Amino acid sequence: LPMALGEVLWYSQWKIFYDQCIHRTASHGGRRLSERCPELVQQLLTTYGAERSLQWLSSFEDALHSVPLSSWSELLLQSPHEPRLLGHLVQELCASSSTSTAQLLTFFCQRLAHSKRSLRERSKQALASLLAAFCAQLKIPGADSAAGNGTAAAGGCGWLERLDKLVWFGETRPIVVSHLRSALARETSPAGLYHYLRWLEAHGAAEAPPAVLALEVSRLLLERGAVARELLRLSHKAMDFCEFFLKLFVKSLSSAQATKPAVAGDEVVTVQSPGSAPFQLPR
Repeated sequence: LPMALGEVLWYSQWKIFYDQCIHRTASHGGRRLSERCPELVQQLLTTYGAERSLQWLSSFEDALHSVPLSSWSELLLQSPHEPRLLGHLVQELCASSSTSTAQLLTFFCQRLAHSKRSLRERSKQALASLLAAFCAQLKIPGADSAAGNGTAAAGGCGWLERLDKLVWFGETRPIVVSHLRSALARETSPAGLYHYLRWLEAHGAAEAPPAVLALEVSRLLLERGAVARELLRLSHKAMDFCEFFLKLFVKSLSSAQATKPAVAGDEVVTVQSPGSAPFQLPR
């Protein structure tokens, strides 16, 4: 009886709340729910959780779209494998404008630089689940692979390999670049740092050219000695990281050489990295 009474009270509270929202929407020119009482929405969603809230909201037309994306994002941190929640957010990623994608990526990527490790890890898991669901719904090959699910082998960062599949990746890429650069100062997983740097090298050249990224890697090695030692201690990662850093450093030197005018009488030294042609730099 107490449990049944609790269910009745729960439904009644939601019903009264939703009826009030519908009435207010009509009397305020159809403004979205998020513009009127987002704190009440957040309180109710937090109290009843993702599964029960979604089950109830799904029975009302347009109710899911009345709730602000920040509330759904908070729920995804708590319930990263809730099917209905993932389905709704995937629809937002496929919207006709980049606004929803930008909001979702900002919410999760911003938390990758948080001081609490638990929040960083939950953000990675949420991104991994969301991008895997996105690839699965659009039938993009590799959605069920280890990379798509963000396994521990990839430092929880396998989701990075799915970002460029987003519909609005080109418009939202600078958001990810900015927050990943901030995350370099907080991430404690050597594997995670390595994947962040590799992704920034591949996709962040406009905002972080090789010279800038090489400087950030150098600062990382100097200022975060414990993390750097752990990275280099992993023999299977040490060679990859050293080769990556060498190529990055050579790229930055090559860029500097291209912009520096030659001076008669300069001594030169020949530099060559694995897989690249040799070039000469002033000594």
